[in-house]
Amino acid sequence: MDNYWIYFSNDIVLEEFERIFDVMRANGKFKVLDFLNEYKKNSPLRSEKLFHHNNTGKMIDAYVKKHGINIEFQAKKRLWFFLDNENENNSDDKLVANSVN
Repeated sequence: MDNYWIYFSNDIVLEEFERIFDVMRANGKFKVLDFLNEYKKNSPLRSEKLFHHNNTGKMIDAYVKKHGINIEFQAKKRLWFFLDNENENNSDDKLVANSVN
């Protein structure tokens, strides 16, 4: 949880992250590239370079753990699945990010 406060100490970063995360949630699944594409296409803050390949995955993990979001990550596909939206992901390569109840 310590990383959460490092990544989201700024309200603007948190609000923009949550906006994009909500778009990803509506899709049911996403990759880092999907998150970044939404940021680059639809964010007034895209020139600020808040999110990039080096930090986005870590930010997603920190946010998910802090908020107890029911999501899992499939390492082979590098894909996050919202478990509320999809229940057909029974692969051995998944990591359940919601380990804190």
